[in-house]
Amino acid sequence: MCKKNFKSYVNQKIGRLTIKEIISNTGNRTKFICQCECGNQITVSADRILSGHTLSCGCLQSETRKQNGVNSKKHGFVNSPLYYVHNSMVQRCENANNQAFSNYGGRGISVCDEWHDVKTFCEWALTHGYRHGLSIDRINNGGNYEPTNCRWATMKEQGNNRRTCLKFRTREAAEKRLEVKNHA
Repeated sequence: MCKKNFKSYVNQKIGRLTIKEIISNTGNRTKFICQCECGNQITVSADRILSGHTLSCGCLQSETRKQNGVNSKKHGFVNSPLYYVHNSMVQRCENANNQAFSNYGGRGISVCDEWHDVKTFCEWALTHGYRHGLSIDRINNGGNYEPTNCRWATMKEQGNNRRTCLKFRTREAAEKRLEVKNHA
């Protein structure tokens, strides 16, 4: 097995980091102690810095966020339950590798253009009754995810709006109508 000569990287600058020292770590992982331009010292795995994945101690990302404004978060919902709802909805409809695709995108159900913007979706959700414990429900089960066809529902309401339940309720209603008609 060929081992890389990491000594040649000492004092080399990659991004904002200057490699100062090599440390071997258990598990055959080599790490570097690096000095960042901002003055911070960090320990980075050799593969992360040499591949270009790590270019600073984190200060570069912070500066980029400040330059882009609002902490560089496009919408501020990344760690919220609504972001998960949005992402799951889009994946079900557009990602053929998603387990649920055949029941959504595979049936022609799509997400409206307006809701591809997570911020717009989250704003709609917050002004249309979203609260923890509810999930997005399409009123017309064969319709798309769009403001006029969606609501926030409990799991029980969701269960009653499934395709299988709708067929059963329709048949049941027809039988009752037939029974009433026969007794009249």
